[in-house]
Formats: sequence, C-alpha cells, structure tokens
Amino acid sequence: MISAVPEMESIEERLESFNLAALKPRVTSLPDTIKVIQTISPLPDPKDASPMLPEIIDFSFVIPGVEPQLGFRDYIQGAACTSLMVPPLYHEPIRAALMQVAEKVLDSGELPALSVDFKDALEHGVSIILNNNEPSSWRGLLAFMQGSYWLLGFIEESDVKRGKKGLSPSEYVAGLIAHSAALGYTPR
Repeated sequence: MISAVPEMESIEERLESFNLAALKPRVTSLPDTIKVIQTISPLPDPKDASPMLPEIIDFSFVIPGVEPQLGFRDYIQGAACTSLMVPPLYHEPIRAALMQVAEKVLDSGELPALSVDFKDALEHGVSIILNNNEPSSWRGLLAFMQGSYWLLGFIEESDVKRGKKGLSPSEYVAGLIAHSAALGYTPR
C-alpha cells in the first residue's frame, strides 16, 4: 500500500522530518589510487540482484552495536549487490574491508563519506528514494544506496561501459538503486 507523503520544500527537510538526517550521504575527495577493483564483462542486469544468490548470502553478516537507524545491514546488502559485477577473487577482500567499515561506524556513529565523484548521482538517488512514497523503505534504501556507492568507489573506470552494449559500473549501481526504490525495498 502506498503511503501519502506530504510535499516538502527540500530533501533535507524530508530527511529531517522522517528522522533520516544521519543517512544523508556525505562526500569527500578520495584518491584515485583506491580504484583497484576490476569488473566482469558484460555486467549483470541490476534487476537480477537477488538475495538468494550465493554471492549475496556470503556477504551477509550482522555487527552488534551498530546503530539500527544507520541501516548498516542494508549498507552491506548494497555492497553485496554491487559486488555481483566483480570477479569472485575480490569478494574476500571486500568482506574484510566491510568489517573495517563496521568498526569505523561503531566508533564514529556514521556511515563513511563517499567519493565526491558521485555527488550528483547520490543526490539523484536520494531524490528517487524519497519520491517512491514508501517512507518505511527510505532508511533501508538510503543505506543500501550508500553501500553500493561505497564499493563503486573502488572500481576501476566506473564510467566505462563493459561489453559492446553493456552497462558501465556507474550505470549498474544507478539501475540497482532505481529498481530497488521502485520496488520499495532492498533485495533480501
């Protein structure tokens, strides 16, 4: 059932009124040297990211103590769904990096800042999510989106299409976010 959401002046106002300000994506400059992960070619269809895929199940873990309002489980799901475009040899290092992120989240109480390169895409993603008229999905989707873009920040040439008519990694993540927002939930 679609909920009626009152129109508000800005994204910030909507995030504040639904107690989601902690999930507003933050951006920072990150060095290009972190872009070390390669992808498969062609990339999978973002609509095929299913929670039943072994690759996604392998990423599922819970970190006790992480504030539930940060939606860290959904953050991990976003990274897991994005990992479908990378060869399996990267999966264990990604899981280890997510554990380090979890420790930092425990210490700081906030999700990590993302690459400023994704600023416009993040704003667009927030807008898509907040316009799906399903407020109960917003927390999970905002965290999911940030986990997806976190991993995208490590992908080499994220704007280059893979395959003759394939997607770029950036297009894959944008499609993943748009599809999840339209469904009103993150893949589980």
